Amino acid sequence: MGNHCVCVQNEMMEEDTSPTSVAMKSKKRRELKIKEKNNPKCVSSIIADLNSGVSSIPCIGGSSWEYRPGCQKNSGALGGNDVRKIAMRLSTTHSLKRLELISRGFGDEGATAVSRALRAPSCSTMQYLSISHNNITDTGFTDICESLRDSNNTLKTLKVDGNILGSASLAALGDTLCKNTGLVTVELCIGGGSLPVESSSVMSLGNGLASNATLRNLVITGEHGQARRGDCLFVGVKPHDIRELFSKLTENNTLTSLGLTFLLGGFEDGMRECMAQCSAYIMQTKSLTSLDLTGNLIGDAGGVAVATSLASNTPLVSLKLARNRLTNETFEALAKSLPTSTLKKLDLSHSFKHNSPFCMGPKAVSLKPGAMCLLAGLTDNTSLTSLNISDVAFEKDVSEAALEMLKTNKTLTELRHGDTTAEYATKLGGMISANQDLLATEAAARITATCRAQTASLDTDKIPELAWRAEASDDNDNENRNDEIPKDEPQDFVEVAFDDDDCYQ
Repeated sequence: MGNHCVCVQNEMMEEDTSPTSVAMKSKKRRELKIKEKNNPKCVSSIIADLNSGVSSIPCIGGSSWEYRPGCQKNSGALGGNDVRKIAMRLSTTHSLKRLELISRGFGDEGATAVSRALRAPSCSTMQYLSISHNNITDTGFTDICESLRDSNNTLKTLKVDGNILGSASLAALGDTLCKNTGLVTVELCIGGGSLPVESSSVMSLGNGLASNATLRNLVITGEHGQARRGDCLFVGVKPHDIRELFSKLTENNTLTSLGLTFLLGGFEDGMRECMAQCSAYIMQTKSLTSLDLTGNLIGDAGGVAVATSLASNTPLVSLKLARNRLTNETFEALAKSLPTSTLKKLDLSHSFKHNSPFCMGPKAVSLKPGAMCLLAGLTDNTSLTSLNISDVAFEKDVSEAALEMLKTNKTLTELRHGDTTAEYATKLGGMISANQDLLATEAAARITATCRAQTASLDTDKIPELAWRAEASDDNDNENRNDEIPKDEPQDFVEVAFDDDDCYQ
């Protein structure tokens, strides 16, 4: 009986990893999200789902809207009383494992109701909770943290990004992590109250991370707070405090994925010391495999510090340094470190966007030398599989260098370059068609583009092995781009992208 179960499980896993199955699942998820946004569930519908014994309820509002007192709520809003009804039902027997109440605008009143439900024994089955984009402040999030600290050790994933959290929330999360033994993934944003957050709150979070042995994934972002305040130099946390956080993280042996994005805003005071401690953490950690520092404007001082640490034998395989005001100095440092690093995915997109408010300092900076040096260093690289240098250098020489590198590099399976010209696309397609070993993988190869008109210039009849996908530029496609291949599903195809990513919204 046991062997039979194993066989069935293996067959299911093999079926799920096929390109066709992955594509169908991705399409189905996108369709469900669009349907849910167009027709958000009402209270009676949610309770009916609970009564029917479902294990998952996606309850997504029309958009990531922000409700303020005096403003009219949209049709997808849930009031505090509505959420209390849902919470009362959750306090009795149910089979729910996953609950998403996203963009429903219920605020702290709803968050408090959810926190009370989490204390009920019946919620021991629930493992995933997302209450993103609901105007929750420190008051509501603190209540949830108290429930997770004192009563609930079975919830594994908590997502509260897109809310209005501040110092008290970081402190509450730190206290929770000291005692909770269930949480595996936490995502939250900073953007409420007095900013930057207080040093004592960051220290509390650091102490919690140092003592916690179960958390694997942590994302703290200031992106939504930055957009809400309309300030590209948004400072959610001071560099000095982030430095202390990295220092505390050296005592943690379980965290595998860390995202600290859009928090520093190019704050100069203490940035060099902060990134030096980040470099030390990368070299010392035995568990971290993914680090995302997008949008912090760390500059070359930070970029070089991180690049230098990659030369050490660390477990890090994914690094995102997008939108960080990096120039040739960082690119050249990376070119030196990559040959001996274990890194597989590297994102340097929008490093120095000339027409962006994120661009600080000299306006006329050519990243051509750095990009050429980086591509030349990848000729014989045997570890990197994904490189994103979109909106970095569009010169024809850089495109030619990319094509030349691909002739000998046998491990790179994803290249986002930014050259959307038909000439580059045609040459790239011809290379893949002529050389079956180039970018080899078990599944079909893909070329992506942001414009259907550009994809039409390629003769796909001559390249039958390519599975074609044209990404439309409308809002729905851009919004769901990251959901196309869910993180929990295998990504077993080659993706050679020459698209120019959308500007920061």
